[in-house]
Amino acid sequence: MKFWEIGKRNLKELYRDPIALGFLLGMPIAFILIFGLAARGQTVEPIILGVVNNDQNELSQAFIDSLGDASVLEIQIIDRTSQAEEALTNGELPSYLIIPDSFSRAMKTGQSTNLILAYDEANLMLPQRLIPVIREVSLRFLNITIPINIETIQKESQIASPFINWFIPGMAIYGL
Repeated sequence: MKFWEIGKRNLKELYRDPIALGFLLGMPIAFILIFGLAARGQTVEPIILGVVNNDQNELSQAFIDSLGDASVLEIQIIDRTSQAEEALTNGELPSYLIIPDSFSRAMKTGQSTNLILAYDEANLMLPQRLIPVIREVSLRFLNITIPINIETIQKESQIASPFINWFIPGMAIYGL
């Protein structure tokens, strides 16, 4: 019971103080507008993936070409693993993929092989973005079709102003 009375008293005080009411309503609106404008028009840049081809065969080169066909990857060919490690350590390269020397032989005989993906551990989203892309390119390269397709449909909201999509949740969170 006292909780309700305290709440009613605080609402009355807030209503009588226009400056506090202005800050309570105005600051979330200002933050939402500022951050909404700052995030407008951002696009995802392709991931730079260094590739070390230890196999040096036509089949491994075809696999690298199919990796290059993925629009989310930017492929850089690196000669040696030590160069890739140094570039990753110096921050010049966020990730690299090592194709082992047994890649072509394993593909021809139908055996499994391990591709080694090294990445900057400070970027936690990098493996979550890279691994599905490499897996999908590998399946497409091997002409393996998974019987389930996931179709994504992007729909526009029916709200005329895109700021409303930020405004209502932002106000609710800020108010809490």
